[in-house]
Amino acid sequence: MENFLWHHVSKEEAEQIKREAKKIMDSFARAIASVEKEISEMPFVERKEQIREESEKKSLQDKKFRDIMFENAPEKEQDYLKAERGKWK
Repeated sequence: MENFLWHHVSKEEAEQIKREAKKIMDSFARAIASVEKEISEMPFVERKEQIREESEKKSLQDKKFRDIMFENAPEKEQDYLKAERGKWK
């Protein structure tokens, strides 16, 4: 287990690490070279209707979600939630 602990690296070990790293990078380069570079098809779906009609059920769900969100908000003012910027930093 002592082999896995931190230790000074000798010149021989450094050369071995370089060879192994080069081998890994070369292998990765060969593998990635076979990846298709361009998208052959359009990256989106064509639809007849671009805008969907909102159902009554959906608007009720949105209202319920909004009510729950406002109940849970620590600070609010009329129809707005108050939040601090960058408090988590």
